[in-house]
Amino acid sequence: MSSWPSDEFFWDSVFAPMLDLLPERKRTSIGGLGGASLALAVMSAHRLAGPTLAVVPTVTEAESLRDDLLALNTGRVLYFPAYETLPFQGEEAHQGVVADRIECLSRLLSARPDTLAVVPARALLKRLAPVAGFKSFAIYRGMRLNPDVLESWLLSAGYSKEAAVYEQGRWSRRGGIIDVGTYGSDNPFRIEFFGDEVESVRLFDQHSQRTINSAGRAEILPAREVVLTADQWNLAADRVPEGHPLEEHMYGSSDFPGIEHHLPLFFDELSTIFDYLSDIGTLIIAEPVRVKSVLSAALEARKGSFPNNLPFSVNDAYCSSREIEEKIEQCGRILEHSLLPQSDVDMYLPTEPQTGFMGHRNEMFRQMRRWIDDDFRIAVACDTPAELATFRELLPEDLKEFIDLEVLSISDGFILRREREQGIVLLCERRLLSTRRRPERVRKFRGGEVLASWEELQPESFIVHEAYGIGKFLGLKRVDSAGDEVDCLEVEYRDGDRLLVPLEEIGQVQKYLNPGGGSPHLDKIGGTSWNRRLSKAAKKAHEIAGRLAILYAERAVRKRPPLPPPGKLTTAMAESFPYEETPDQASAIQAVMEDFKKDSPMERLVCGDVGYGKTEVALRAAYRAAEAGLQVAVLAPTTVLAEQHYNTFRDRLAEFPVRVEVLSRFQSRSEQKKIIEDLAQGDVNIVVGTHRLLQKDVRFNSLGLIVVDEEQRFGVKQKEYLREIKTNVDTLTMTATPIPRTLHMALSGFRSISIISTPPRDRYPVQTEITTFNPAIIKRAVVRELERDGQIFFVHNRISTIEKVRSRLESFLDIDIAVGHGQMSPAQLEDVMHSFMAGRYQMLLSTSIIESGIDLPRVNTMFIDNAQNFGLSELYQLRGRVGRSHHRAYCYLLTPGGVSKLKPEGRNRLEAIKRYTRLGSGWHIAMRDLELRGAGEFLGAGQSGQVDAVGYSMFEELLAREVSMLKGGRGGIPEVRPRVEVPGPAYIPEEYMPDTAERVQLYRWVWRASSENDIDKWMDYVRDRFGSVPGPVEGVAMRARINYLASCCGAEDAVASSSSARVIFSPLCGISVRRIRNLAGDYWKTSAEKTGRTVLTLTGGADPVSALLAVLRIFADYMETANRE
Repeated sequence: MSSWPSDEFFWDSVFAPMLDLLPERKRTSIGGLGGASLALAVMSAHRLAGPTLAVVPTVTEAESLRDDLLALNTGRVLYFPAYETLPFQGEEAHQGVVADRIECLSRLLSARPDTLAVVPARALLKRLAPVAGFKSFAIYRGMRLNPDVLESWLLSAGYSKEAAVYEQGRWSRRGGIIDVGTYGSDNPFRIEFFGDEVESVRLFDQHSQRTINSAGRAEILPAREVVLTADQWNLAADRVPEGHPLEEHMYGSSDFPGIEHHLPLFFDELSTIFDYLSDIGTLIIAEPVRVKSVLSAALEARKGSFPNNLPFSVNDAYCSSREIEEKIEQCGRILEHSLLPQSDVDMYLPTEPQTGFMGHRNEMFRQMRRWIDDDFRIAVACDTPAELATFRELLPEDLKEFIDLEVLSISDGFILRREREQGIVLLCERRLLSTRRRPERVRKFRGGEVLASWEELQPESFIVHEAYGIGKFLGLKRVDSAGDEVDCLEVEYRDGDRLLVPLEEIGQVQKYLNPGGGSPHLDKIGGTSWNRRLSKAAKKAHEIAGRLAILYAERAVRKRPPLPPPGKLTTAMAESFPYEETPDQASAIQAVMEDFKKDSPMERLVCGDVGYGKTEVALRAAYRAAEAGLQVAVLAPTTVLAEQHYNTFRDRLAEFPVRVEVLSRFQSRSEQKKIIEDLAQGDVNIVVGTHRLLQKDVRFNSLGLIVVDEEQRFGVKQKEYLREIKTNVDTLTMTATPIPRTLHMALSGFRSISIISTPPRDRYPVQTEITTFNPAIIKRAVVRELERDGQIFFVHNRISTIEKVRSRLESFLDIDIAVGHGQMSPAQLEDVMHSFMAGRYQMLLSTSIIESGIDLPRVNTMFIDNAQNFGLSELYQLRGRVGRSHHRAYCYLLTPGGVSKLKPEGRNRLEAIKRYTRLGSGWHIAMRDLELRGAGEFLGAGQSGQVDAVGYSMFEELLAREVSMLKGGRGGIPEVRPRVEVPGPAYIPEEYMPDTAERVQLYRWVWRASSENDIDKWMDYVRDRFGSVPGPVEGVAMRARINYLASCCGAEDAVASSSSARVIFSPLCGISVRRIRNLAGDYWKTSAEKTGRTVLTLTGGADPVSALLAVLRIFADYMETANRE
């Protein structure tokens, strides 16, 4: 088969008239190119006459052209977006936009012929810093460089100093190590100095903070569009009048949000993006008439909103239309394209758009045969190799030799009829039989800080010590222990008593999480209250564990035949996934596939944050079951979500031999009746629906899998019916914010759980604000969203007043607003949703029917009216409807009178949702839900008191022990906690690791190690991240190693001094005195105590610490072998 769709020479021949004219003329015009044909023409021109800058009217068109060029170009395609913030409002620039702009300017300045950039028209308006002001910093191994010089440049280039680099535009310094997250690199750089010499340049992973490989050289791009010197700051300070609001920003570059809009303060003359394009380059303008119109409207909008109190004018900040025209004329080579030219052009190739055939596969084949009869050259462009293979299987034999298939992810196909040449049909496979969206482009490194654990210990937080009760963690305190300095946790108890907790006891300290909310009463050291409460809680944990064990036993005896091995279509379906699976997503899919191999029904919970890819896990499971001849029911809590799931399943499986249907109130009675009959006959493989699927008239022929999305949204009766039908079928439950009972069950081992905590690439936290119904704030946010071709959700949860809200919004917003709610007829609601999705409305005003699962990447601004009336999980789900693309998203929580007028419970909910804005906050939300709602739902009525008394973490620990005992483990037998003493200091110095929370976290990591390998990894991490390891840190690792080995072999004491060593074995260790003597060797004296303990004392030989380590390893290995046998 031919590969002409990606053949450069083929397309150069198609566009030969254009290519012949480009070198000869300053301005060339072409017309008629639609779909992906425009990108093909741009690529041909670029190959001949790069570097290239392509200007497109709108953001949507620019992103589409960029993505087409990315599919066609083996190199990189750059993008220069307009800022997604409204200027002069004090908003910080979106990091993704800054990255795109910085990388684009850097490459344009290089004048490399392979540089290709796409620009939406609006981005041409704002003036840029002078070309001479854009500088990068090159660093290489062996370079003479004072670290302070680099630090000074990073500050002048707009980098923010952080404790650790998780995002681009950040830097950190730890002694002789400087980490820099620069734009233009897939990973941040770690630069290690030896004095004034660069000793090494390494790339590291921003999530693990571990080195990936050596780089040798790094080019550090600025973190904003200009590197500002002290003289430029002084110039700006002189231009800002005394008392002006901008005056506070004149004393440092680290806190000036929106600085990119204030460049006239720093420079006398500014540049435009055209000045960054080399004289030898080519400027391509798509739809010049529309570009001119967009520029004119955007400039008028900027003039209309320009503040009158700035020390510069609108003309200082923005180019006029005339200036832009003059800059265009100064470009060396110009190519213009119009789909429908208004005058004669140099080359006209009239293309026709491709047609979709969804649900009419045979008609598609007939049309293809007609094209063949008319001697067209035909190709189908597929997004992935798997989709190509699947489409090839779909084609009838008589078409296969005439249809070329190519992996080429284009926006849309086209038909090109040529008079004296063979016609061309290039079809987009995605648009033929489905309405799938093209996979979004992703970037490998923009940011993504690993979420701190909800149980992370911070100074001033409440903790629970198993032996002493509830106290307040004050921080780390260094104390003298047998002449050596060591760190301890300092905890305050009642009456100001202080407890110093040795690091070896850090496992006994948990963060106190109070389901009832509020601050707990501190316990008294030596008092009896804590032990009484702990005893009651342990009894309650025993009762609960017993009930759970019965449930567990009932599930364990249920059987069903394992699924047969998967066929090749299951593999093809998996490979057709157009995105890169995240590690957690891949693990969840694998776990589900392993569950299918077992002879007992699957009962798995998939917990992943909104937008993390849970639906794909469900899709893989559903197709696997359907291929095995079983039927699948997908349950969604709302009609709107059921419709979206149906569209997703239908489009994803359009080319596979399965029938997907939907059952909800969107279907007429006759349609529902037909689907129910076909379900009973076994003619429907996968059915998606609401609670309608749980009604008595719905019968399955061979139900094998139930997928439940957000189970907590279903009512009690529906859940009970679900339990009845789930008896012998596989169940997959998906949730983003698990209700506490579900969370608890998962954590306690009675339900299999897969956690998807890895965020998809190129996603950003949703910026969340709490405000009132303020027309000025709402209008500003709407204007910002519309400027980037976006849409808006406005949630108002009272149907009786929703029309009044629409009237109020329309009084100050000049936009089209659609209204949707659950009391509409199915036809009305469906029409509203489809119209909004098609872009016919800018805002959807609705009730919370959009809460779960609605996936519209163009919607990135949301307002939630009367947000105080929503539960925490509801707010989290609603906010998850925005921020599902690479654009920054905004969520406004509207309350009457503001936060100060709310009741404490409502205020706490809103502050919690605002606090947890980072990606992956679902688990935090669930834990915070425990604090806010109490434990009634968690454990049942009347049981929350026991959890309040000891804290959630401790109660969970007690429950886990009881569960372990019932399942055959050690259970309630307390593990031996050894006392460890060895010579030498053991602490992490503040100057080596300044952050207290991070030091506590690292202490917990090393002292909770489950193998010596874990401790080795800890040392490697510390060395890599913080540099050469000081002696006290090595002392921490040594004590942790001895502690781990001693606990493995049941030793109560493991002590060494400069001249001796001693090990005391617990009576519970299970090793006889004779065995201890034989294993210890000649240098150890063995003695037995009346208490049942066995004491080993070193009598000579090697260094005491080394001898202690060696003998503990012998006994740990012996215990491991004995336990295996």
